[in-house]
Amino acid sequence: GLMYAPTNDLTLMLMLPYISKEMGHLRRDGVEFVTKSEGWGDLKLTGIYELYHGPSHAFLLNLGLSFPTGATDEKDDIPGPGSTRLPYPMQIGSGTWDLLPGITYLGQNHSWSWGVQLSGTVRLGRNDEGYSLGDVGQLTAWGAYRWSDFLSTSLRVAGKSWGNIEGEDE
Repeated sequence: GLMYAPTNDLTLMLMLPYISKEMGHLRRDGVEFVTKSEGWGDLKLTGIYELYHGPSHAFLLNLGLSFPTGATDEKDDIPGPGSTRLPYPMQIGSGTWDLLPGITYLGQNHSWSWGVQLSGTVRLGRNDEGYSLGDVGQLTAWGAYRWSDFLSTSLRVAGKSWGNIEGEDE
């Protein structure tokens, strides 16, 4: 990933993840096997804009776009049929253009910091394979205590909700 702040209020980010997935399987007939997929995921261009910055509080607006650069047709060898297209969770990319909205609250005093972020992924249509992964919503809250200039501890809690997949590939 790359980050650049053209102003004090705006930070731009470019992220291209390299993804490696592995899934163990156990068929009804007792056969066990592992499928794997690996490659570059969807490219994300995002921005964070500081809406408000006070002495101990700040509100940030997050907005981004995900480009469908990751593969949606990954295959692997499966006992019996051989090379087979992997299921949706094993694909590297979404195959869709995705909107990435979010808002963040940050609080801070001398020793404590805390925050809450609401973010999401909104799928903008279906991919070339005929389906769209579900929209995603995430709520994250955290708190941290600074023990010294070089040591702090933090606790984070996150919840995520995935929408249903729409459509299907052949």
